[in-house]
Amino acid sequence: MKDKILSFINLYFANDSVFFLKFMLQTVFDKFFISVLTLGTMFLVLPCFVDEMVLPKIYCFIIAVFLRVFMLFFYKNQKKNKVDILTVSIILFVSYLLLVSITSRFYLKSIGFLGVVLFYFLCRQLSQKDLRYFDWSIVLVTFLQAVYGIFQYTGVLASLSSFPISGSFDNPAGFSSCLAIGVPFYLDIIKKNNSCRYYISSLLLVNLTAIMLSGSRAGILSVLIVFFCFLYGQYICVFDQKKKTQIFLFTLLFFITLAIMLFFWKKDSAIGRILIWKVTCNMIADSPILGFGDGFFRANYMLYQANYLKDISDSTYSFLADNIVSPFNEYLFLTVEFGMIGLFLLCGILFCFFCFNKNRYPSFIGVVISMIIFSLFSYPFRYPFVWVVVIYSFARISVDMPVICRLSTRAVSCVKIGILGLLVSAGFYLWKDICFEYDWGKIAHLSLSGKTKMVIEDYKDLYDRWNGNPYFLYNYGAELNYIGQYEKSSEILEECKSFIDDYPLRMLLADNAFYLKKWGLAKSHYEMAAYMCPNRFLPLQGLVNVYDSIDRPDVARKLALDIIEKKEKVPSAIVSQIKTRMLMRVEKSNL
Repeated sequence: MKDKILSFINLYFANDSVFFLKFMLQTVFDKFFISVLTLGTMFLVLPCFVDEMVLPKIYCFIIAVFLRVFMLFFYKNQKKNKVDILTVSIILFVSYLLLVSITSRFYLKSIGFLGVVLFYFLCRQLSQKDLRYFDWSIVLVTFLQAVYGIFQYTGVLASLSSFPISGSFDNPAGFSSCLAIGVPFYLDIIKKNNSCRYYISSLLLVNLTAIMLSGSRAGILSVLIVFFCFLYGQYICVFDQKKKTQIFLFTLLFFITLAIMLFFWKKDSAIGRILIWKVTCNMIADSPILGFGDGFFRANYMLYQANYLKDISDSTYSFLADNIVSPFNEYLFLTVEFGMIGLFLLCGILFCFFCFNKNRYPSFIGVVISMIIFSLFSYPFRYPFVWVVVIYSFARISVDMPVICRLSTRAVSCVKIGILGLLVSAGFYLWKDICFEYDWGKIAHLSLSGKTKMVIEDYKDLYDRWNGNPYFLYNYGAELNYIGQYEKSSEILEECKSFIDDYPLRMLLADNAFYLKKWGLAKSHYEMAAYMCPNRFLPLQGLVNVYDSIDRPDVARKLALDIIEKKEKVPSAIVSQIKTRMLMRVEKSNL
């Protein structure tokens, strides 16, 4: 400690005080930046937004990165920056995504891609002390999140969602993915630090318990595979070839058995995902090379599902079909929207990561393996904390990658000027987006409290400065439907249909058409909603009302009988009321 103090004093007197102050500020600011980034993307929840759990975390990531990059302009970088093969592959991939998504009016996604690239280069500038601090921050915030989730599960704390355990996220998928991605850092610290091995092992046990309680099969599977990779690197790799083969066969048998058990643990959910993957593959087949562009899956998946279910006789899929917003597979999602080109560029990143990795850092490799597995069955990259850890891992590995070229000081200065311009323009649009989402959250909460008529003009004002978020259009159309402005509601919802065309939207459009006495249009929307989710009862009830309105009692009666005999996927009071209503209608028609 005394030597460190003396070195700081010598540094102060050997150079000017401004340099020393900058050095101290940068050191402190880096640790503050890491703390804000990890805590904010893990825990930040702001009820002032409609999306109170995910959107604030995205804002935290982008703002923290932008501010830290802006601070770099006050420091001189005398070193020539190297450009390695992994960095090139990442820049090509993100640039392609940005190029495709920039045509979308919802510019927050484009700003997020910019934040990802900037954060990647920030991580490459961190010192060794900052890297250790980052590793420990990941361990501590994942442990705190695990404790939070366990408290929810046991009833000590209330859950923020409809699930018994979801932590500070909207569902267990986000909760388990953010815990699973931290496991490799626990294992790495246990391996390197004998003094705190038992303490970290205790924290890891809490983390694993929370993942198990969440019921996330993707989380359980990814963690087990990470453990196997860790054990292989530590112990198994030194065995002779015969023993390695035996262990490999045993491990393969174990994971096959585990996969079968996980399938039957939630069999209906697993079969439902098979349906989603089949329909998604049909989407890919229509444009395999270039994809359809940003937002296509959300806008069109339910139409594809409706057409698929119309053409098959398998009642199991029809019974389990639901309203879907994600394919539960990041690779399929990427291919639908960005084509095989996007998937090829992603494979290029993974190829560079594994084939040109000299030092084989176990924690970073574990992170990537964990997310490769998790992405097969879920959507972990919806959550900013996953971005942070994955980008950090790639950035640290890239430092030891083969160098393609080095940028001169002049080239670095030109890049900085370009980045500054991007920061200014992106910051402007980000501020507009935050203001819009805040104002929308304010009036949406007022509407939920029964003041819809009072705030409908505020909705109109927001519509005039819409930020491209399609869920605002859906919300605006639903509020207009609620107060009886069916014509205007249909107009807004038809605009929304080009961004989101799903079961709830079709039901609202059908409801509007029914009250406007546009029977043919109402019938069309109710039928499409019924094809999208064949297990639902409300569209069929709507069709009965339409047939009664156009004086087709015979068809209405037959449909009412079908409703009475229809099997329920999830018993509920609403379904019981519908069946009772249909039974009374049939009995009345028999008199």
